[in-house]
Amino acid sequence: TETLAIERLFAMQVDGMIVSTMDYARAEPLLSSMQAQGTHCVVAGPAYPGIPFDAATINDRPAMRAVMEHLFALGHRHIGFIWGAPAFQAIGARFEVFRQELEAAGLSVREEWVKRCGFRLEDGYAAAAALLQMKKRPTAVFALNDLLALATIRAARDLRLDVPGDISVVGADNVQLAMSFCPSLTTIDQPIEQYATELTRLALSGIEKKTPPSPAARKSAAAASSAAGTTGAAGKALRWTPERVELTAGFLVRESTGPLVRQSGTR
Repeated sequence: TETLAIERLFAMQVDGMIVSTMDYARAEPLLSSMQAQGTHCVVAGPAYPGIPFDAATINDRPAMRAVMEHLFALGHRHIGFIWGAPAFQAIGARFEVFRQELEAAGLSVREEWVKRCGFRLEDGYAAAAALLQMKKRPTAVFALNDLLALATIRAARDLRLDVPGDISVVGADNVQLAMSFCPSLTTIDQPIEQYATELTRLALSGIEKKTPPSPAARKSAAAASSAAGTTGAAGKALRWTPERVELTAGFLVRESTGPLVRQSGTR
């Protein structure tokens, strides 16, 4: 489990740790304890409000809006969504933008066109095959990540559907295979290298500055500072605030999306 992995790294007495968790609420107490004991923790992932750690996130909401605007401009109004566990905040955020953009266009989410599955190729294939074999199927599909999108293209081929003639497909992440696949995949472009650089910078910077004291220690320091009427080391500790870095994802249009040509099965 995530908790066990974090505990094992802490037992190795690491100076810093970059953590990407799917359950921040569960991980937060452990990370706070580790940070109080000298391990600098950096959180990678969604912008969890009020977290007491340095953190970096990728905002892909603008890119998700660009996806929907692109599909609308091509004439698509029947759009499906293939995704994973909604408990993961980044996943829920993408679906929320999907819903909002449909509503802004005077449309609504059709629950039968929303398929939840795992994150593997075989999961995506099964979900896409079920979606594309419906009597009334969408003309475009957004998949949560590129693996699920590529699996959707494979399922379409096996069902003798043309991409993008019969079905347009969009993914997210811009993995290496997305560009070389045939057809090449329209996708959300995550700035992964820049993201990794920022996370590493935050970790090394925190280690160099030393991990800030725990909340209890800061409270004690505040009382001592107030009583003494000074702003010495205690005052400096109180002024520490976590650093936040937000990067923005892009959107790449490739061959897997095209104008609405045929609408068979959607009426």
